Amino acid sequence: MKLSSADADSIVFTIAAHKTASTHGAATVAINKTEAELLQGYMRFRLLPQIADASAYVFVSTTKTPVTQSNVASALTLAFASSGYTDRVNCTKFRKLAVTQIHQKHPEKRHDLASHMCHRVATAEKH
Repeated sequence: MKLSSADADSIVFTIAAHKTASTHGAATVAINKTEAELLQGYMRFRLLPQIADASAYVFVSTTKTPVTQSNVASALTLAFASSGYTDRVNCTKFRKLAVTQIHQKHPEKRHDLASHMCHRVATAEKH
């Protein structure tokens, strides 16, 4: 990945191969300049010979396979356990927590969050 413009405030990616692509189509992700530089460094790491045989997916686990929701949930659970939280943490709980917190503390950002989470504000309010 090469940054296309040193003056760009953000970079937008279209992700065609993802979990819900068959029902929702390609996903769009925008990242800021700092995040783009971090991703660029990660991609340099991914080109190292030691992981040349890893899956073609961008994000891979320590076993060189695509990162799954289960991998993320296990990592989150471990991280939260170190602070005393004993329940299993998963991506759905994390998403719902983000929505709840934004709706309670920053209601003016509800529409931005809904767009980012790829759902309607009414959907978030219902759940």
